[in-house]
Amino acid sequence: MRVPSLVVAVALSSVVALPAAARAQAVASPASWSGSVGVLADTSGTAALLPPLLSLMVPGAGQYRLGQSRAWGYALAEVVSWAVYLERRGAGARATRAYVDFAWSEARLQTGPRQDGEFAYYETMAHWLRSGAWDRDSGVAGVQPETDGTTYNGMLWNRAMALYGSDGVMGGAGYDEALRYYRERAISEGFLFDWSARPELQDVYVGLIHDSNQRYREATLVLGAVFLNHVVSAADAFVSSRVGRAGDPSHLSVSPDRAFPGRWVVAMTVPVGP
Repeated sequence: MRVPSLVVAVALSSVVALPAAARAQAVASPASWSGSVGVLADTSGTAALLPPLLSLMVPGAGQYRLGQSRAWGYALAEVVSWAVYLERRGAGARATRAYVDFAWSEARLQTGPRQDGEFAYYETMAHWLRSGAWDRDSGVAGVQPETDGTTYNGMLWNRAMALYGSDGVMGGAGYDEALRYYRERAISEGFLFDWSARPELQDVYVGLIHDSNQRYREATLVLGAVFLNHVVSAADAFVSSRVGRAGDPSHLSVSPDRAFPGRWVVAMTVPVGP
């Protein structure tokens, strides 16, 4: 008498649009995961734990030890996933360089040697048309904060005065504290920008930032697929080493998820009875 098989299903997200050849490999490779479960001479103790541990470290290694042909499917999925991850990271780096270069050529006001900022600076450029001046009167000693509240620096100075109760008069109550706040956060001389002459270019710039962020997100999602491949391979090897029987093999299959286009369902069927 047999107990019905157990089916474990995991949904995988389709995270990136691959080139046709790579996509064909990625889709076709899981089909080779199906294979017969080998018979272990010793299914207890260390011998039974070794295959899942091997697969957890290197997907397919446990299946290879068990003599299962689907070992190559796991291995191929690992190679393809890392290749896609590296490609997405590279694409993200190139997209980042594109928006940094665009900002310098189209909005930065400096004529001296180029200085690149941190990501927060480029995010600020995406939300504000103008940085405003760092020092609105360079002929006076010290820093004279920007007072135009429609600019980023002017907004910061208004916030600083409100926080410290200053009326903006040098030497008055809270002025020194407000000025310190401004100097620590305002955009300085080497990084001033202005999109106001051609505001439509800021929209192009925002699109470039979005492209960069999207590629890095895709790389992160691929890392999730790498992790899942390790876990599924280890679980498959564990079940196979514990309950596999000759003539009663487990089965692993991959098929499109009809309910959620762009996703895949990995189904593993294993016998749970004699």
